Amino acid sequence: RVIAGDLPVGDVVAIHGILAQLMQPLGILGGVYRVTTQGFVDLAKLRTFLDQASSIPTPLGGGCDFVFRGGGLEFRDVHYTYT
Repeated sequence: RVIAGDLPVGDVVAIHGILAQLMQPLGILGGVYRVTTQGFVDLAKLRTFLDQASSIPTPLGGGCDFVFRGGGLEFRDVHYTYT
């Protein structure tokens, strides 16, 4: 219809702009759905990992409880740069 002169080019541009504005929220919702779905998949993988039995044998007599008595962490000769 544009070539025939029945529909001005400006109307086509306006229709395209309106459709683009209508489609943008749908694209955002699709992204939210994808992230949410991937989050549930990751949670299921984490649950499977946490349900695994330990490969470290229990000490004879059951061992003793861990008591934290303080401590620290020190980094020496650690360098980080962007290249």
